[in-house]
Formats: sequence, C-alpha cells, structure tokens
Amino acid sequence: QLTEEEIEIITQWIRKGSDFQLRVADLSPDDTLRQIANKIFTKAEMAEYDFDEADPSTIEKLNTVNRVVVSEALGSPALAVNFFNSKLFSSDQLKELSTVKKHVVTLDLAKMPLKDDDIKIISEFENLRRLNLGFTGITGATLVELKKLKFLKTLTLSGTQVNAEQLKQLQSFPELKTVYTWNTPVAATDMEKLQQQIKNIRFETGFRGDTIILKLSPPVLLNEEDFITAAVPLKLKHYIQGATIRYTMDGSEPDSVKSPLFKGNETINSNTQIRAKAFKPGWISSDLLEANIYRNTYTPDTVIYLAKPNEKYQDETGKFLIDRQKGEADFRFGNWVGFRENRMEFILQFAAPVTVQSITLSSLVDVGGYIMPAKSFEIWGGEDAKNMKLLGRLVPEQPSEVKPSVMKGFECKFNKTTVKYLKIIGIPVAKLPAWHPGKGDKAWLFVDEVLVN
Repeated sequence: QLTEEEIEIITQWIRKGSDFQLRVADLSPDDTLRQIANKIFTKAEMAEYDFDEADPSTIEKLNTVNRVVVSEALGSPALAVNFFNSKLFSSDQLKELSTVKKHVVTLDLAKMPLKDDDIKIISEFENLRRLNLGFTGITGATLVELKKLKFLKTLTLSGTQVNAEQLKQLQSFPELKTVYTWNTPVAATDMEKLQQQIKNIRFETGFRGDTIILKLSPPVLLNEEDFITAAVPLKLKHYIQGATIRYTMDGSEPDSVKSPLFKGNETINSNTQIRAKAFKPGWISSDLLEANIYRNTYTPDTVIYLAKPNEKYQDETGKFLIDRQKGEADFRFGNWVGFRENRMEFILQFAAPVTVQSITLSSLVDVGGYIMPAKSFEIWGGEDAKNMKLLGRLVPEQPSEVKPSVMKGFECKFNKTTVKYLKIIGIPVAKLPAWHPGKGDKAWLFVDEVLVN
C-alpha cells in the first residue's frame, strides 16, 4: 500500500513523461519532485558506527557460493550479508558469521529453511538494522529474542507463519519502525487493530485489491539431494495459502486438470525429471518449476581419461564426474568437464565387479553458448580393461532452435552385465547447424556427473 508521499512522487514523475532516465539532480531547485526527494534524502539514515572495519581476509573466507558478505558502502565498516541457495543453507552458516557479528547491519535470509532456534543466533548480531526473514520456515515462536537487537529498524516477516499475538511483542522493540507482514496468517481486521494499537511501527501488508489478478510464484522443491541411492519422498511446497501443486514426471507440461495433484505421499526411486506448477482460483498459474533428481547405485573408484578435456574445463581433481556435486547453470563456475577438439573418452574403474544396466550422463545444453548434446554416446564394459564389449549406444535428440540453457540427463539402458570397468565415449557435434548463429563451428560437450545403476 503506497503512502501519500509515494503516490505524489509517482504522480509528479508521470507528469514529466514517465522518463526512466530522469535524474533528480537535473531538476530545478523549485521543482516539486526535487523538493520531495530532498526531504526524503535529508531524512535518510546517515549511520555512524562505533566499530572498526573487519579484517578483509576474514570477510574473504566468509564469502561462499551461497553466502555473500560485502561492505554496506565504500569506506563503511558495516557489512551486508545475503544468502541465495536454500539447498545449500544450514544453521552453521549463520554461526560462522560470529567472527563479524558486530559488523553485520543487514542480513537477508529470504526463502532460506530457517528454524525457530536460528532466531537465537541472529539475536547475537548486536548492530543489526535490517533483517529479512521473508518466506522462511519460522513460526514466530522465538520472535521475542530479536528484542535484544537495540538498533533493528526494519523486519520482514512476509510469507511466514507468525500470528497476531506474536506481532504484538514487536511493540517493545526499541528502534523498530517498519515490519513487512503480507501473506501471513494474520487476518486483515487483526492487522488493522495492531496498527491502531502500535503507533510506533508501520506494518506493510501489501496491496489488497479485488480487481487485480496476480500471478503465483512457482512451487519450491525442498529435496536437498540431487542424487539419491534409495527411494526418497518428493517434497514440494508453496507459500501462498490455498495454492495447489500439480506435477509430472514424464517430461510433459503440468496442467490444472489432468496432471496429478501433489499430496505429499509421492516418492522418487529413479532418474526423475520433476515439472510442477502452482494453481489457485482467481490467480494466474505459476511459471514452471523444473528439476532433475538422479539415482546412483554404484560410485566408481577411479576415472581415467583416455582423451584430454579442453584446457579451460578440465577435471582438476580427477573426481568431477563422480563427486556427486552438480555443476552450476552458468558453466563458467566450474564442476563441468568440457570437450570440443577431442571426443569424450574415459574409463570408470570399480574396486570390485558390479552388475549394471544403465548409465546416465548429466549434461548441460546451452545452445546459445555452443554447448550441444553429444552426437552420440557409447557405453563399453567388461571385467577386463583390455577386453570390453559394447553395452549400449545412445543418439540424443538435437535442438532445432536457440532455447534457454537446461541441465539434462542422458540415460543409456542395456542388458544387465557384470563389469569392473566401463568405458564411456561421447562424440561432440562436429559442426553447428545452419540455423545456429555459429553455424559450421565445433560444438561443446559438457558433462558434470556419471551415474551408474
């Protein structure tokens, strides 16, 4: 819900032609929009802190693929911390911030699988000003712990299970000014009462309109494992009350009528492509959630490359293909083994013979990045490395147009065979097709994992 001041800003901006390049500094001093802006910027917090900068080496160690720790502003000792990947999150990552806990003034934990006990850890960040707990797993049971944060000004609780009684406790928080509470179980009438009772806090509940059709966000996959060795429950969730989830496991697009309704008792026991969408009457259905979970029965002991990967995308540890660590959607961030000049050819060696009937190669297809499915895969195997026979061959379907990148598993099935050695051969596409911007160039073949079942 916009304030009168915000409405006036938008009105003045529209009168000036809705120019996204408009700068306040270019307006005349007596311009209404500039005067409003000057008032806002004058009120803006010019924080001064009574602590020195943290050791840069400490900050560097705290930065990971899931956690970013940066200075709040140039020359400021204050730090802002953001978490990004719910699958990689753990409470220990909060505890690790104890070395800079007095420096953290902004903490963004939106959509992380927080527990109520984690609030006690957060309450130790003594100089925290802004805290985002939106769409986390907290219930509000330990919310009062945050009262220790004597500088906390902004708190986001949207999408959590907090109730009205718990929100009343915020009245005693010394510096709290704004609380975001949209999409919580608290009824609109209760929120109005709270706002009347607690004058020192502004509760932002979001826009409420009966004429606006909103679009649902995609469902959330809560399964943390990309690779499984036994049957596991399928865990899907949506944070909008009343939303239903429909899914498929056959590669088809979920719809609101024919696709199975997610009930919570579904299991996964094999290579599975999960596609799911959220639906709710009066709402636009969500975008598609798409994820792959792979079954892996046997993990080889050794990978022996018979053809060298490209020097830019080598297997630095010798374990990339069997470490059960997925590559990133952006291939530049590692964990991918890439082939272009040479074909992909390597041997998997097992400590003891195993009985196998399928091999899955987890690959990246990024047509715009010249990364295509292999022209073909061959699987050879035997109990003797010098006497292997062809077990199976797979010819993947090639793209016919440029599409967004996708991670895809290519599974080659064959008759059950006992082996101690497997040889995998993948042939990169020699020439990109005529419709491709790089037509005639060699394509890349990228693989991050080999699954043996």
